Amino acid sequence: MAGQRDMLVLGGIGFCFMASQFCFSTYLILFLTREMKYPIVVAGRYFALAFFIGAVSRVLWSLASDYLLAGRRKGVLLVIALVLFFSSMALGMISFFPTLSPLLSAAILAFGISGIGWNAIFLTIVGEAVDGDSIGLATGVSYFFGFLGSVVVPPLFGLMVDRTETYGFAWLFLTLCAGAILVLLNFFYREKKMCPVVIQLPVIQLP
Repeated sequence: MAGQRDMLVLGGIGFCFMASQFCFSTYLILFLTREMKYPIVVAGRYFALAFFIGAVSRVLWSLASDYLLAGRRKGVLLVIALVLFFSSMALGMISFFPTLSPLLSAAILAFGISGIGWNAIFLTIVGEAVDGDSIGLATGVSYFFGFLGSVVVPPLFGLMVDRTETYGFAWLFLTLCAGAILVLLNFFYREKKMCPVVIQLPVIQLP
């Protein structure tokens, strides 16, 4: 029963993460060119930088989880969700108050670290949350909910932009997604911890 609940919780987390990532990748360049009035070349550089740092972060988050936190994936996902929360809020505030635009680079990089760099840790925790014979099912269920978020939420993001004539409220909507992840993590129960590896060296007897 706990395993089924964890699978649904992870599905909800995947929904929110994937929704945030696809909203960011779909609307970032439009936000930068139409609202912030950046040239398309500059906007493209921001876009590429965000995805580059996101790809690097997937490796770094995994290393931190394995070697610094003894395999505690939940704690890493918690940090990622917090970074996603504040970076989404920062983008919203920059939209409302353009004088904060010097913070734009930091906000985009932070979103790349979290909203794009979440994937590897998430897949790891999905695989470790269930028994070995259910890993395929758990991965399929989590990605079903994840891609559902990528289909449902980006049109809602665009609708908010059209109705409010600003990207600010839409970015702040992603803070709700990050907040939902933080809440759902409290309901996640099963987490495997790595055991320290003990290497026994051969004993050499001196004559």
